[in-house]
Amino acid sequence: MDYCEEINEAMKTNLHRALHHPLFLSLYFPSFLGFFAGGLLSPVTPLYMASFQVNYATIGLMLSMASVGKLVMDLPGGVIIPKLGIKKALAIGALIIGAANLAMYWSRFPYEIIIYQFFLGIGDAFYNTSRMGFAAAMTENEHRGRSLSLLGGMNRISRIFSPTLGGILAAAMGLRFVFLISGIIFLVETVVIIARMPKNFAQANPTHSDFGIMWQLVKEKANVLWRTGIGAMLLTTVRIARFTLIPLYAAEVLGLQADQVGLILSAASMADAFNMVTAGIIMDRFGRRFAAIPCVGLMAISMALIPFTTSFWGLLAVGVLAGLGNGFGSGIMMTMGADLAPADHRIEFLAVWHLILGVGSAACPLIVGAISDLLSLTMSGFAFFGLGILGVLAFIYLVPETNRPAGLQHQITS
Repeated sequence: MDYCEEINEAMKTNLHRALHHPLFLSLYFPSFLGFFAGGLLSPVTPLYMASFQVNYATIGLMLSMASVGKLVMDLPGGVIIPKLGIKKALAIGALIIGAANLAMYWSRFPYEIIIYQFFLGIGDAFYNTSRMGFAAAMTENEHRGRSLSLLGGMNRISRIFSPTLGGILAAAMGLRFVFLISGIIFLVETVVIIARMPKNFAQANPTHSDFGIMWQLVKEKANVLWRTGIGAMLLTTVRIARFTLIPLYAAEVLGLQADQVGLILSAASMADAFNMVTAGIIMDRFGRRFAAIPCVGLMAISMALIPFTTSFWGLLAVGVLAGLGNGFGSGIMMTMGADLAPADHRIEFLAVWHLILGVGSAACPLIVGAISDLLSLTMSGFAFFGLGILGVLAFIYLVPETNRPAGLQHQITS
């Protein structure tokens, strides 16, 4: 069986496994709803914030506040979530995100956006740390790359259609209407989590936790955390860039409408989803770094090409290239975090891991805003190309392999 046939068989097997998995209704389906609701907003949020007639730095601040809220709550979440239990924490996170999106629908001033985005980030800290902990507890190391790339694939599949639908809704009903729909979907997801997530699984129920435990984990894993964290932050920064830079460049430079931006992001997600099975095979067979390097490298190249696009079709091609690159990293941050997390204090460790990733998420809109105001929006693309190249070098020379597939001798330094 050649490589293409193996990928084809793996796609069929993973799809069958997801649809018939006992956790389909408790993990994959609610995750799909959340990803879909977020995808609706991907072409809309930067344009909505730009509609308040503020400068790029302020737009960057508004976009980054969700990540700031997540940074603020990541570590406290690592203490609170084990005490609440994963199911309750996941439901609370989805509820807060839904409420924040509904509030965005009724907002009238930029300062309101900043407040609501901050609370959205708080909800996201609960939501994603809990979901990552649940997924890590339910997967075995030798199949973790495939399992979590499938979970990441739920994001890719949902975003094939959701950005286009979000753009169409925005064009027909106005930008803020999409926030209403997204908020409602998150509330539906909350109900699904409460109704379908099992109560009895590893770390499902409340346990003791405190900051002392978290600090001890940081000290024990300090070497691997800073080395792996640098690569993770750079990859995350470039990954988030396409959701900030492409919509703003499309609207501000090319003069495209929300529905056209949605089509570009949907096409990118289709290319992204195409690579999700390849990502799982590469991560499990060759190691996590072998997926990370083409992921961040291709995304960096796509960022450098954005300033050279002059039409819808040119930006569409660049978006597809970015999607192909991101597809190599399907589920990679979840997988690396799960590899490193100790089984007895998984949530506490993943809260620290989420904090590291959040730095990259928060930095991206601020970088776009600052460079765009000082120089131009087009120069932001070159800046992210530089960060992407640094990411490639980090994964080649600095980041240790967090998994040791058969036949490879990479070591995890801790």
